[in-house]
Amino acid sequence: MLKSNRPDLARFIFSDSINDPAFKGFDTTGTLTASFEYMQAINRAGDGSEIWFRCIADLPLNGWSMPPIAPQQGGVGAKFRMSLSPPTIPGDNAVALTIATPFDFSDPVGYSIGVVSDTTWDTLMLDCFNWSGDSCTTWGACVDSLSCDSIQINMSRHSYLDTTQVVPNHGSLVIYVPPCDNNSTGTINITDLICLVDYLFGSFSSSRCNSFSCDANRSGGSTWST
Repeated sequence: MLKSNRPDLARFIFSDSINDPAFKGFDTTGTLTASFEYMQAINRAGDGSEIWFRCIADLPLNGWSMPPIAPQQGGVGAKFRMSLSPPTIPGDNAVALTIATPFDFSDPVGYSIGVVSDTTWDTLMLDCFNWSGDSCTTWGACVDSLSCDSIQINMSRHSYLDTTQVVPNHGSLVIYVPPCDNNSTGTINITDLICLVDYLFGSFSSSRCNSFSCDANRSGGSTWST
């Protein structure tokens, strides 16, 4: 999702008319996503300040989604038009475009890349202030942890941009995947070589290795020359 902090100066274009080229909020003509089967842009905030773009190369079949052309690189993913307005106050023309969650790219097998997810645990100690028989009707925070009646554990997940793989660059996003990271772990080590050997000898089906991630030199296929 992309956000403009000043929709009064720069906002994403969405049209109410299906005959307007800006109707969908995006343009994929001549881009890497031009032949994708599913694409949608959502005017999330309603004022053009946020655009939530999502697309699928091939609609899922048996849990797999494979791009029609591989590898997907060396071009523009999609284009988003914006409406620019002059500032009402001279000199007040700074607009920040930010990348916000939900944000996600997937590799050819469907594994997520481009985001890092963390889990936060919060432990809350509770005391019962009022009992009704064997049931507690009023709970409150426990002061003395040695005499608490109950422990409540809350788990929350939050995601943020993986800046080692996704780099904003003058209005574009560059997705960097190490060419020899054959098992898509984010690092290159001996397991990547094992992945390539497993693929070449046909025993890769139980792992994350596939013909796209094992294409180390991005030639479009995995052979000994890679």
